[in-house]
Amino acid sequence: MGKNKNDKYLQEAKNTAYRLLKIRNRSEQEIRVKLKEKDFPNDIIEETTRYLKTVNLIDDRLFAKGFIRSRLNKPFGKRRIVLELQQKGVSKDIIKETLLSETENYDEKDTAINLVRKRAVKYHGIEETKKQQRLFAYLIRRGFSSDSAWKAIKEL
Repeated sequence: MGKNKNDKYLQEAKNTAYRLLKIRNRSEQEIRVKLKEKDFPNDIIEETTRYLKTVNLIDDRLFAKGFIRSRLNKPFGKRRIVLELQQKGVSKDIIKETLLSETENYDEKDTAINLVRKRAVKYHGIEETKKQQRLFAYLIRRGFSSDSAWKAIKEL
């Protein structure tokens, strides 16, 4: 009887994970947290994540690659991307390795310059110092380094 109940929990946990993954890719930790929120026992969560990894439905390395590409297209700076991946439970090693490979042809300063050009239009008529402060704050919130932000603003 206990085995049958466990099988039922396991299937429910897998179904919950499938629904989550149908919406978008998720990190292993995200799946674990969602299953925990649904009150699945730890052993069921472990078994479910182990199963999902063996059938390649969760893979933090692939998740990080897709996530980085998507965030670079927004565009966000590297710092914000790293922070968001850490919050999603991706290991620092995977983040470092994936970010390095995915940003080979990415120039943060050029991206910041393009953002500043678009954003500066909103601040037309505002005193120059205040405009620069706002643009700097905007770039920092988007995860650009302060160095890239200042260079972009000076270039404008």
